[in-house]
Amino acid sequence: MKNVKRLLSCLVSAAMCMSLLPAAMMPSVSAEQDPKYILMLGDSIASGYGLAEGEYRYADYLEEYLGMESIDYAKPGQTTGELLELVNNEEVQIDIPLASVICVSIGGNDLIDTVEGYLNTLLETYNTTNGTSLTLKEYVQTVVAVDDDLQTTMILKLTSLLNKAANTYKTNIQQIEASLLEQNPDAKIVVQTVYNPINMENPVVNGVDYSSKLKQIRKFASEQLLTLNDALQQTEGLTYVDVNAAFKDTEWVYTNMDPSNGFWQMDVHPNALGHAVIAAEILNSLGAEGGSCDQFNLVLLNNAAKLSDAEYDRVHAQLDNFITTGKDGIVYSIAGVKGKPGETVDVPITISGDTGTAGMVLELQADAGLTIKRRVTGNAYEGAPTWNPKTLTYVWNTADGRNQVAADGAVLATLQFTIAEDAVNGMYEISFDEAKCDIVDENGTALDVTFENGGVEVYGSTVPEYKLGDVNMDGALTVADAVTVLQACAQVTAGGESPLTDQQKKLADMNQDGNVSVGDAVDILVTIAQSMVG
Repeated sequence: MKNVKRLLSCLVSAAMCMSLLPAAMMPSVSAEQDPKYILMLGDSIASGYGLAEGEYRYADYLEEYLGMESIDYAKPGQTTGELLELVNNEEVQIDIPLASVICVSIGGNDLIDTVEGYLNTLLETYNTTNGTSLTLKEYVQTVVAVDDDLQTTMILKLTSLLNKAANTYKTNIQQIEASLLEQNPDAKIVVQTVYNPINMENPVVNGVDYSSKLKQIRKFASEQLLTLNDALQQTEGLTYVDVNAAFKDTEWVYTNMDPSNGFWQMDVHPNALGHAVIAAEILNSLGAEGGSCDQFNLVLLNNAAKLSDAEYDRVHAQLDNFITTGKDGIVYSIAGVKGKPGETVDVPITISGDTGTAGMVLELQADAGLTIKRRVTGNAYEGAPTWNPKTLTYVWNTADGRNQVAADGAVLATLQFTIAEDAVNGMYEISFDEAKCDIVDENGTALDVTFENGGVEVYGSTVPEYKLGDVNMDGALTVADAVTVLQACAQVTAGGESPLTDQQKKLADMNQDGNVSVGDAVDILVTIAQSMVG
């Protein structure tokens, strides 16, 4: 049990990450429609806390793109209870009917206040008992962080307290939504899901490796945030923007989690790039028609040098609908689109920077949950390609062997994918298998091409999302889940194929190393044992 988590201080950070909640809005809007107002409600995310002077918060992007002014009631530290009072305030009720876009970011402080309240109670008891006058930060770093038994007790107690806070959040968000719709029935409330910022590209800070600590904090935070995201999805009448999926796995790109400030001083709030991506996700959810927006171009250019190629490609794809900035050279891009379970969506593949092409072989791969329905030839080149829907292989050559040049933005092909009826909410990737892709000019010279992957973001699913470790997907974490993992490992060791589906493999990967192993089964058993303590 002493393994439980050597990071108590973590809990403050873990809860702080909850400070990343909702953002909302209105039905399909474009810059040409009657300009009303953007109403900003909520906490520090909506207020732009953590941005440098002159940097755009996501409200600024919305103003510039939609040609509207904003009315700002966002306030750092605000809770759902305080926001509920605010939307029923007579002064605010004058402005609510004027808004055609309502952005709400709320909920994180409900959880932070719960954690801080509990820690302050412990601190007061400790200081009284020991005749000390430690601050909360000193108490966490010098007492909690070195006491495994205290950490175990705290995690169990906090889990119970945070579950209660999440239930309060759900009740309040439903009442906030009802009040807003009563005052402005034409408004669509779009909330952004909670993201988990506890992640760093390099977990070594001032010579100390925080890998283990980060892993445990991240797991604890994810479990609490899942409860909030579930509450949002269960609230009828809300449309939510999945910022959690947009930031997932490279959160350091989008937040102020800068280790140079020290592990305990890192800021979980979105940075300039994070606000740009939130704005793009919101605009896409509103049905924005796209088109270049100068500030989107600028923020990508300003941050390009800090990003790896993979990070740049990801951000570029997220902002693609609103930028003209592109990488130098030839770029093949798979679009990112949205759809509901059971729908068929069009996913175009576009080309830019072409210098002359005479032939190509492209092999693609798509996540389970997407089934290819058909391919439609685009306008990039003349001549009929061949297409193998089983292997997603696209082959094309010029009839005379000479180069053809595709215009920038030309569509090579549009792929139609059907989303599985049982697909869960989240991103389903469609990617190039680069090792099997070959593009040549008329001299047979291989062209240097940058491949940008895309996919389908599924929303509106009623299929339950399972917690990490629930491998048999029965809604509970039990010994049966560990047994399922062990049986799968034994089958693979014996030379067979894993019986686990792609979704089950993700649920089984407890240590998030990309593999399913006996160690994951052990982690499941440890988690079960911890939940039984007390």
